[in-house]
This record gives sequence, C-alpha cells and structure tokens, in this order.
Amino acid sequence: MSRNKLKVCYVLQYFDSKDDSHFYHIYGALKKLAKEVSIFLILEKGEAKETDFPEIETVYTQKFSFLPLRSIELFFVCIWARIIGNKFFYVHYSRVGAVCSSVAARLSFGKVFYWNCGMPWLFEKSWLSKIRAKIIYRCVNYLVTGNETMKQLYSTQYGIDEEAIKVVPNWVDLDRISQHSIDESSLRGKKQLPIDVHIILFVHTISERKGADLLPDIASILIQKNIKFIMLVIGDGPAKKKVEYLIEKRNVGTNVKMLGSIPNSEILDFFMLADIFLMPSREEGVPRVLIEAMASGLPYVASNIGGVQELGPKEALPYLYNNNDVKLAADKVESLLSDADAYNRFKLAEKERVLSFSEGKYIEEFKKIFS
Repeated sequence: MSRNKLKVCYVLQYFDSKDDSHFYHIYGALKKLAKEVSIFLILEKGEAKETDFPEIETVYTQKFSFLPLRSIELFFVCIWARIIGNKFFYVHYSRVGAVCSSVAARLSFGKVFYWNCGMPWLFEKSWLSKIRAKIIYRCVNYLVTGNETMKQLYSTQYGIDEEAIKVVPNWVDLDRISQHSIDESSLRGKKQLPIDVHIILFVHTISERKGADLLPDIASILIQKNIKFIMLVIGDGPAKKKVEYLIEKRNVGTNVKMLGSIPNSEILDFFMLADIFLMPSREEGVPRVLIEAMASGLPYVASNIGGVQELGPKEALPYLYNNNDVKLAADKVESLLSDADAYNRFKLAEKERVLSFSEGKYIEEFKKIFS
C-alpha cells in the first residue's frame, strides 16, 4: 500500500449479498474505491466472507446486536481504526455510527463525514426525534448529501452551515446496465405479461413514505382512461398489507401485480422491459431508482420532491408532479405514453444525463471531500 494513499474508516449499517436496496450499489463501488483508497470497513450487521470484499484491507463485522453493547463495541473499533492511521470516518446513514465515530474522532483528532440524503424532517413527529437529529448533525464534522438542492434543504431544516455540507452524487454501474440486454417477447412470456400492454414499473420500499399506497388509485384512474397496462410493483416494506388491501378494494388486481422483493442483481430485466417508471414518493433525496431508470433508457413519471428536479434532464420536467396528486400522476403517465416524440426525446436526454452518475464520478467526488 502506498504511504500517501487516502485512508478512510467506512461505517456501513449492514451487508447482505442478496440485497434489494441501494446498498447493493455501495458494495460494488467499495470494491472499486478500494483500488484508490485504503478502506477500513465496519459492518454494523450482517456477515461478509473474505470473497465478498477481497480488495478491502480490513473488514470488521460487529459481534453484538444489543444496542448498548453494539455502541460500545463500535466506539472501540473506531478508536482502533484511528490508531492505525484512519483520520477520516465516513458513516452511511447510521445514527449510532455517527455518534460513536464522532466521539472517537473528537478524542483522537479525527473527522466524521455523515451521509444522509432524504427528507427525515417530514417524519420526525416528536420534539425528541427532532432534537436527536440536530444533535447528530452537530456531532459530525460534515454532512454529506446527494445534490445542491438537498444541501440547501438540510441547511434550512437543521440550521447547518452550508460550508459544513459536502455534495457527493449517487451513482450506478453504467457498464453493468449498458451490457445488459433482454429478449422482450421471451421475457414477457416468462412473466406472463401480454405483448399488447404497457408495463409501468415501481421499484422501491413498499411504504407510505415512498407513496406505494397511492399506486392502486393511480391504476384505477388509468383504467378509467382505457389505457392498457400492467403495473409491476417490486419491493417489500411496512405498507405491503395496506397496498394489497387497496388493490382489492379498488378492484385493480388484474392490472397491478405485487412481485415482492427481488435482489438488485436480478432487477435489470424489469427496467429493460418496462415502458414507464413510476415514483409517487412523498419523501426522497436523490433517488437511485431514477438513476437506474435513466441508465436503462426508461422514461419516468415522478413526484417533484427532494432533489428529484435537479437529478434529471429538462425533458423530464413536464412529467414531475406534486406528491399525493394521483390524478395528475395518471395524467402524466397518459401524456408520456401518448406522445412518441416526447417519449423518445426523454430517452435520449436521460441517457446523456446519467453519465454524470457513474461509479467513476462518484469515486472522484468521494475522494475530493477529504481534501
């Protein structure tokens, strides 16, 4: 290892090789990042085999699950990481990780960079949760988030000096996506999807925060518009039973198919197969699912929330709408499906725009925040 190589202790909430969330992208990027950065990886949960991260010099999986013991363990592992030369701590979302690494860093003259990219203030219902969030943001040296819009939102909501907020873009493996191809007829047959219907795709946590409970109402309106479609709903989460109930209540079961959780390693078939990606979220940061859609050449209709507007090309702007407006969401889907020229312009523009969200760009910007 080069003596001048940047050293970072990276704290990650969990590891699961079959993950269906954005963590899948982190695992892949860490392997490439490790070629340029010396990484001490701490996994709060899960168990990684040596073959999972062969490029990373040190991988430590926490032993304790009981929160007080896990917190103490994490603090001492951070101290160990600091002793062996890791001045910088990068914590992905974990509030426990942010606090423990901040205490360790303050005692040993290190610095903590805390990634958070969402709109947690919308769901901090108690005064205690709001105070806890502010304390965490005061503990860390820098907040890291996904784009300039989110930077301004965090600064406004929590009173954080913009100088203490860094921006690192989200990313996907563009090579992996560009090399993926499908036989649409064969895949439709395999998935029992008629050839003559549009495929509308939702991939996200099945939660009210992500607007999953709005899907049956949007589907109902599309049926009334006589649009021939199948809506594929991929994911799992706390609102699953509610969504299933609403599908039955709205009588849209023929058109809305709940496919459950699908590992991210297998998800590209659906992005390639779909005609429109639908994201009716009530809360977002810089959603990676939209980056995946853009990389797949899949136009989207999405709620204009968080950093979504800044994320996409200008051709996407007509297809953003105010969250919770199910009628407008359905109107946008209808408009996009019925205008072939606009649809094709959207596809071309997003394929160009997504080049800004490559793994290489992420690694470049990641290294910059420590300089």
